[in-house]
Amino acid sequence: MSMTSTDWQTSITVYRSFREYRRFACAVVIPAMNEERRIDACLSALHQQSGMDRSSVLVVIIANNCTDGTVQVAQSIIEKTGLPALIIEAVVSRSEGVGRARSLGIDHAMPYLQERGNVLTTDADCLVDHRWIARSMRALDSMDAVCGLVKPLAGEVIELPVEIHTPGKLEHDYWEVSLEYDAIVDPDPHNPWPHHGRAAGASLGFTRTAYRRSKGFAPIPSGEDRELISRMASSGYRIRYASDVLVEASCRLQGRAPDGMACALARRVADLDSLVDEALEPAHTRIRRVTGRVQCRELLDAGCSLEPLLRALSIDPGIAPPGMDTCAAWWHWIERHSSVLERVRLRPSELSLEIARLKKAVTLARQSHLTAARHAVQQGPCAPAN
Repeated sequence: MSMTSTDWQTSITVYRSFREYRRFACAVVIPAMNEERRIDACLSALHQQSGMDRSSVLVVIIANNCTDGTVQVAQSIIEKTGLPALIIEAVVSRSEGVGRARSLGIDHAMPYLQERGNVLTTDADCLVDHRWIARSMRALDSMDAVCGLVKPLAGEVIELPVEIHTPGKLEHDYWEVSLEYDAIVDPDPHNPWPHHGRAAGASLGFTRTAYRRSKGFAPIPSGEDRELISRMASSGYRIRYASDVLVEASCRLQGRAPDGMACALARRVADLDSLVDEALEPAHTRIRRVTGRVQCRELLDAGCSLEPLLRALSIDPGIAPPGMDTCAAWWHWIERHSSVLERVRLRPSELSLEIARLKKAVTLARQSHLTAARHAVQQGPCAPAN
């Protein structure tokens, strides 16, 4: 059955597959732009979820700027499977893109969510693991946000040119050693090493409360996933990078979001030495970023001025805003204002040298922490304060 109503914006039409108003424990939001060929498999994977009550999950599809049969295919699958669902037709400007689409979907889901409900997001060209919802929900029992692990669809990745796997392996190896360095020098209590450390809209989850307080996805054409997680981290929210929350994404070369995964793959196919992800910065910048964050925390914990750190990072202390009282907030501001920490994108041909440099830093960091631990043991327990 399908009920139709018009939202507060005339460009949006809502289809509801269930008759009576209900509250759900979870909403899964899926932006879909001309996805008539893939939305079937995406929704079928959600229908096959195990380890949880499927009737407690609301699926919300944002059919934005569609000129094909996405809506009709989605409605057909919903009727066959009985998935509780909303289908929203929307026109989203190119400048707002998928960020706006995800935000619209969650806005529509909120009235149907339980007060302590959760919001999950994936993409229409993805297949979620059969325990994706259950494992996301479990992580959100103790976290404010969960970032799942996104892998390429096995049946599609083998059809990509063999040559692109070598630079891809270098990127993977450099990311791994970068996370290892972070874990030694500035460990994250919510994410013990190893963890994947990535935030992708194809597998994100939030508690209703955390999402609303963080003001949600920014209306931007791409990068909305990382931007939101970065903003949440700067506000002190608990974020888990969960490797058991799995999603497989398509390896298509013509995507929907500019600078999304499809665009990155297409660039790499055209140029094996095309720029890598901006998160893979030169080793010396990574070291400055991580050690600077540690120093920021230590100075604040000791009640000291951040002026020496700001000057070392080429920031005029006079422009620092008042009212920031946490390391997370300060560091978010520092990263946006320091020329020393500006992101410089590398090429695959540069990664072997950067891997070697950062591996050396990892070895030195391990030795330093081992020495400090031995010294603490030799000193014995601290004397109690008077």
